[in-house]
Amino acid sequence: MSNAPHHLLPVQEDLEFHGTTICPGIVIGHAYVVDIDMSWSGEPIAADQVETELRRYANAVATAKDRLVAHVRNAHGHSLPEVKAILDIHHAMLDDDSFHERVRKLIADRRMTAEWSLHEVTVSVMAQFNAMRDPYFQARGEDVRDMAHQLISLLTGGKRKATSPGKDSIFVSRHLHTSDAFNLQRIHGLAFVSESRALTSHAAILLKGFGVPTIGNAQTLLSHVCSGTRMIVDGTEALAILNPSAKSIADYQAKARTADTVPKRAKSTFLLGDGQRITLQANIEHPDQVQAMLAEHLQGIGLFRTEFLVGQNGSIPPEEEQIRIYRQVLEAAHGKRVVIRTFDLGGDKPQSLGERCSGRNPSLGLRGIRRHLAEQKSELRTQLRAILRASVAGKTAILFPMITTVDDVVAACNQADEVGEELTAAHIPFSRDVPCGAMIETPAAALALPEILQHASFVSIGTNDLLQYFMAADRDNELVAHYNNPANPAFLRFMKHIIQDARHVGRERDVTVCGEVSADPEILAHLLKMGFRTFSLAPHSATRVRQLCDTFAKRRRKT
Repeated sequence: MSNAPHHLLPVQEDLEFHGTTICPGIVIGHAYVVDIDMSWSGEPIAADQVETELRRYANAVATAKDRLVAHVRNAHGHSLPEVKAILDIHHAMLDDDSFHERVRKLIADRRMTAEWSLHEVTVSVMAQFNAMRDPYFQARGEDVRDMAHQLISLLTGGKRKATSPGKDSIFVSRHLHTSDAFNLQRIHGLAFVSESRALTSHAAILLKGFGVPTIGNAQTLLSHVCSGTRMIVDGTEALAILNPSAKSIADYQAKARTADTVPKRAKSTFLLGDGQRITLQANIEHPDQVQAMLAEHLQGIGLFRTEFLVGQNGSIPPEEEQIRIYRQVLEAAHGKRVVIRTFDLGGDKPQSLGERCSGRNPSLGLRGIRRHLAEQKSELRTQLRAILRASVAGKTAILFPMITTVDDVVAACNQADEVGEELTAAHIPFSRDVPCGAMIETPAAALALPEILQHASFVSIGTNDLLQYFMAADRDNELVAHYNNPANPAFLRFMKHIIQDARHVGRERDVTVCGEVSADPEILAHLLKMGFRTFSLAPHSATRVRQLCDTFAKRRRKT
């Protein structure tokens, strides 16, 4: 078991565990098992111990809140679109006195320990969440377990941990908890390996954004590892090696040095024999990541997610503040195009002013451009004004998320046109060459691609969301995570249909694949053969993708 002392485990050199890449990279370090045993003895406590247990629980909650504030500070300079939403969720749960009252009541009425009482309430609440059809609430069950793990850790005072994580720590867990992602970043840990199959969960996205080599779906790993085990993580090949031999360590040290080297003239465009070219662009979530785009020699920013601007209290920055941020990115891009996506809020996304989409299934409700057109046109117009006014600083494009119908595209583009007319009337300078594009994330939009391209200058295929909507499987729900496999033959045929439709109307060059499927060697090979030629991905995935594109281009030139 994972809590067994290291000397009781059989030592076998180069024990390999294969999983799925979440974030590439190679590191060598020592395992740190972050999971906590959530089973507790049901032995009652003495009556005079009740007050002590209540104080212990109150202190644990207070400390957890203090740590959350520290997470906010630490994340401030490295914000991702989901960070503030995740922190808001945890803050709301820690402030939920109805939950804590249930724990206190068990301690007092049943005369049980704080750990046992917390465990019982957590199991009950998670069962309620898991029984709901709404993916939003099912995902909250994982957040409740995450919170309980944090509180249990504080209550035990480290008694169940013989060691503390160090800078050479590789976190190992059955789950992908957001708090563990934050803790790994806080201590500057090396990597994360999990048995979880929630490969596109918010925790996975955080780890990608932090650039932490991460592997998911590493089944049975926890049965063979304990804290302190020497291990190698090859995120690029989705491989974890326990008790590596001296030869393996030397081999991977050399491999890591090679992988860390970006050629000074690294290519991000690849010419094919028929005159076409493959182009690589960057996805970024924060202005600081523009430097990563430049360091990897990528051809501009194919997706600039702007949700990080949403305040922890749900507030949207005023126009002038947005202009400052957009100008900062455009100027830092040194003339390369920046595609700025309007706020993708609603559903399971961060939201403005404390809103949450109503209905039995929020993920199918008011999200992205739907929310803007139905309820928040003023917010959209403010953002469009800011983008257009900042466009004088560099080559700019606007991308509208969650497009479903042609009407959505027409209405969104009309808003941009009207804002441009207002700026012209007010003699406020802006670039007249700011194309508007549509994010293709729903099957309906994908099937209407030829018609959408009559009104949009370009389209970006949001493969993460398109896959989950195509497969009808919530990407944050581990029970159905295995359905979200981009190698599914039906999904690949669907992607082929998309690029064929674009080719039939002569617009295949205006289609960008935007998502982490581009970093999967197997999927990328399929997409290249289908005819996709522009890819936007996380900068840290560029080296591997560049190698694959270069090989493909060389083969095509020979034929």
